Amino acid sequence: MRNAIKEFIELSEEEKKRIWSNAIFVFDTNVFLNLYRYSKKTREQLFKAFKELNGRIWMPNHVAHEFMKDRYLVIFEAITRYEELNKAAEKFLKTCLDQLRLSEKDNEFIEAHNFIFKWLHDNKVDNLLVETPSNDLILDQLLVLFEGKVGIGFTDEELTVIKKEGAERYNKQIPPGYKDASKQKGDTENNCYGDFIIWKEILRFSKENKVDIIYVTSDQKEDWWNIVKGQKIGPRIELRKEFECETLQRFNIYTMSSFLSIFENGNDVQIDKSTIDEVELFSKVIRHEDGTRQQLSDYYQRLESEEEITCAKLRFKIMRAKEKNRKRMKQIETLSYKYPIEMRTDEISNLIRTNEAHIEKTNRDIEIWEGKLRMIKGE
Repeated sequence: MRNAIKEFIELSEEEKKRIWSNAIFVFDTNVFLNLYRYSKKTREQLFKAFKELNGRIWMPNHVAHEFMKDRYLVIFEAITRYEELNKAAEKFLKTCLDQLRLSEKDNEFIEAHNFIFKWLHDNKVDNLLVETPSNDLILDQLLVLFEGKVGIGFTDEELTVIKKEGAERYNKQIPPGYKDASKQKGDTENNCYGDFIIWKEILRFSKENKVDIIYVTSDQKEDWWNIVKGQKIGPRIELRKEFECETLQRFNIYTMSSFLSIFENGNDVQIDKSTIDEVELFSKVIRHEDGTRQQLSDYYQRLESEEEITCAKLRFKIMRAKEKNRKRMKQIETLSYKYPIEMRTDEISNLIRTNEAHIEKTNRDIEIWEGKLRMIKGE
């Protein structure tokens, strides 16, 4: 009976440990993009975990290309924030000159000017790790870590076949990737088959190298996870069955927070519990999952002082704001690509300007909250 229904039987703790000890770890694209979004502390601890597993990590070719394409947008978000803040500071100081009838040579004005721009500069130095795509310290580390560990990808002919198969699977809601079907608009695919292409790469790699795979993902959708009553039990049963049939190997899946938790318990490297909480709650907040508010409330109650609670609330407020701006920037990018200036209607132009205005205002809010956070922490 066990063989007939084995894809339905969850892995025992012993089996999970055995796979964990021997499997190749594969991370989805957002795991790498989030390195630009997390706090400095979280980013460093994640890299520390990656390095400890350096002999057992591998990157699908499609993940590498998705990361390289989307990293520009993520970097641009941070760069734009500081550019807009400097413009806002210049505008504010000019208003002060006009309204207060001051001279640029006034000592008080000079002090205020120097203080504001020094503060912005110091903040940028402390928090902005990557200022230009050509000087990307995150990319530099990833290039070293994954040297010789990236898949060869598929030929154009193979991709045509895979996308046709993907379309057929999506129509039948066969995982993974069918939740991205809505990304396709007319003839524009918008990488709607990205997850399926990655899945096919993983299958091929496991089969050719005869290795188990652990997939670490920020994706929480049902086309990857077996979700029962809101709880993620493990990988979709269809995925587990397909993987074992295709490769004769074992497959398991973890969220980034679960990955960090298990890594902390099973390795000498110590991952700060606050890092795990931050990653997990960040993911839940941006997905607006049921119970998120209660989970945040419970988390705050576990903290030992009012100061820690205030800092935690500020961190999550900043994370939410940055994610909103990321979505706005994505919409601007999509609209700008789809509608060149000469083809834009007033409605499209207004939508782009509205998003830009929201980004500018939110960036100012983020700067204020980050300043409060540093002040409380005495940095």
